[in-house]
Amino acid sequence: MKRVIFHDLLTPEEAMNRIMAHIKVLDAEMINIEDSYMRVLATDIYAEIDVPPFDRATMDGYAVRA
Repeated sequence: MKRVIFHDLLTPEEAMNRIMAHIKVLDAEMINIEDSYMRVLATDIYAEIDVPPFDRATMDGYAVRA
C-alpha cells in the first residue's frame, strides 16, 4: 500500500470559508412544540428560575434520560 502524505494545510480561516460555502442558513420560524421534533433552536433558552433555588447543590444541573 502506498503512503499518502498531505502537505496542503489550510489556515483556520480558509477551512471555515470552505465549510461555510456549503452551509445554507435558514430563517427562524415559530412552531408548536409538538412540531419541533428533529429541529434546531434558533436561539438559546434560559430558565427564568434557578433549580434548585439555593447555591448549595453538589451538582450544577440535572440530567434527564427519557
